[in-house]
Amino acid sequence: MKSVWWCTNCGVPLLEPQCERCGMVTARPIAKDMVPVFSEELDLLHTRLGLDGLPASTDFSLWASGTAYFQRGKKCITVSGITSGHPVAKAIRPTMRCGVSPEETRSLLWEANRSHLQRLEHEAIRFIHDVVNGTGRIPVVPFSGGKDSLAVSILARQIIAASDLLHVFADTGIEARDTHDFITEFQDRNPKVPFLRVVPNINFYQACELLGPPSRIKRWCCSTQKAFPLGALYSALGSQTPVLSLCGVRRAESVSRQKHERVLHSTKIADEIMISPIIDWSDAEVWAFILTKGVGVNRAYRRGYRRVGCMHCPHNSGWSEFLNSVYYPAQVSEWHDFVGSYYERHSNMPTTDASRRWKARAGGLSLSDVLAPVEMVQCQADPNAFSVTSPKGLPEELTEYLKPFGKVRVLRDDGLSLHAVIADSQTGIELVDLLGSRPRGHIRFSIHSGNRRLLRQRLTRQVKKSLACVRCGLCQVTCPSGAISCAVEYAIDEVRCTHCLRCVTEISGGCVAAHATNVTGGARRNGDNGTRTIQL
Repeated sequence: MKSVWWCTNCGVPLLEPQCERCGMVTARPIAKDMVPVFSEELDLLHTRLGLDGLPASTDFSLWASGTAYFQRGKKCITVSGITSGHPVAKAIRPTMRCGVSPEETRSLLWEANRSHLQRLEHEAIRFIHDVVNGTGRIPVVPFSGGKDSLAVSILARQIIAASDLLHVFADTGIEARDTHDFITEFQDRNPKVPFLRVVPNINFYQACELLGPPSRIKRWCCSTQKAFPLGALYSALGSQTPVLSLCGVRRAESVSRQKHERVLHSTKIADEIMISPIIDWSDAEVWAFILTKGVGVNRAYRRGYRRVGCMHCPHNSGWSEFLNSVYYPAQVSEWHDFVGSYYERHSNMPTTDASRRWKARAGGLSLSDVLAPVEMVQCQADPNAFSVTSPKGLPEELTEYLKPFGKVRVLRDDGLSLHAVIADSQTGIELVDLLGSRPRGHIRFSIHSGNRRLLRQRLTRQVKKSLACVRCGLCQVTCPSGAISCAVEYAIDEVRCTHCLRCVTEISGGCVAAHATNVTGGARRNGDNGTRTIQL
């Protein structure tokens, strides 16, 4: 378990109990983790939280851990009421003027933690070197503008020529102005580093209108706004040589990332290998590394943000929400107006409740004008047959979504009725026979071969996908053979398709849109007639 200690002689945090500069040994840590406080955050504590008697606004005169601020190793300020959106600061002990300049603090921080930082750096660089040389892939840094991707960039550029290390910024459409400014500054400071910006296939607000605001449970935005544009670029870059992503993922960031592997061979993006050189670094270690390198950081950190990312992320902390309201009131107002209007149109929830509860949405509420409940009914007479019905009809391109299962041969399709068979692409053995009525939105599947239960589940998924598809592009970048295109309409090249079924099995619910609007736990049984209704 990593911790942070404090050297009272040198006035800096320690990453180990003993200070390398003066030799002082500290028995007890003061916090599990810690981040620096910049002058802009000190100003915020004074002007917005009404805290008087603060020292002159100087970088690093205070350090923070959670909701507490420390000076000279002792807790001096606590902040409460963050989750309510109205934080209140309380002084525990008087704060004093810092007699050390930020430049001197950086130097002291390095001298006090030299060996620890050198070990971290050398281990990470050796790891990057071994993986890059071992895979022979194109190294790419997905650059978010945050401290972690900045640290990875600094490390990687020590062993990879700057001109050979592509940096890519996925512009989700809801990044803060500070992040865009920092991206520009980074490019100006590092003119030799090739840098690209990629954008999603669908505007964030348009996607919200179709899929509902992203929530902690239904967080579709990372797939549509980040994975697709990055994957589309990687596919173009790696037509001959695949991509190796050097990411700033760290286990200390969240509970969900604690089990994250340092090397991932399977991600949302086909043929991508993702490595995380600083996966076990703490916040304090990342900051000590960056500060002692003397590089500039995103101004959002100077304002008090602990993490940098999308402004309307459902995982934003109460503190980030508060800072958004302070620094970006227009964008926050626009978002709250949209969420309120959205819920008024799709539910009876009052606008004030919607602005608080959108993060907890468990599905439903959208695609309502396109989709109705999709009903899957098991045939009582034939255990190998089942029907899927949608009151809104069947899409014209339905057969495209069935191509991953095998060779699709259309026997009849006159715009009203559909008859097709799906055969094994290798043996030619008929797997599925289907009869459909487009106006009635009814399709009957008869499974002749294969794992019948699994095929039933997957075929139903693909029907749902055909109804819910918004061409977000995730299927396209998930496909390892490049057989799927979503540019104009959903299409699968049968010649290139290997029937690996990644587009069916590797995406939550088989489809981002269908999963986002599916009510969690919403599958329900009606009576004893064997009818299963799946609410999209």
